[in-house]
Amino acid sequence: QHHERWDGTGYPVGLRGEQIDLNARIFAVADTFDAITSDRVYRKGRSYGAAVAELEEWAGRQFDPEVVEAFRRVPREEWDELRRASLMKNAGEASGVLAASAGNVGSGAALGNNAAEISNAARPLPLTFNR
Repeated sequence: QHHERWDGTGYPVGLRGEQIDLNARIFAVADTFDAITSDRVYRKGRSYGAAVAELEEWAGRQFDPEVVEAFRRVPREEWDELRRASLMKNAGEASGVLAASAGNVGSGAALGNNAAEISNAARPLPLTFNR
């Protein structure tokens, strides 16, 4: 359902507003934020500020405005830390693949060094909704 839009113009069914599952509405905002801020092969990722501006522009049309507002209440520093942890996790996974190909299977070093960062990155975000 994360392709459905708050205003009912999405797909596959054309659900609108609260007909769309809350989890899908949250995922739509998070997925869009990630798509805007992440590097792609065809473009560099845009800034946090640019992503927030786009989410706010589309709040009430593409996105649930309450979800966008909850997203905005997460401090910028939290997003920066999640981004850093994600990049460290990805680097650790790449190191693990290289270590395994070099015959170091089972050493656990690639994951062990980043285990705390990975578990912290997976903690739930403080999203609340005012009703």
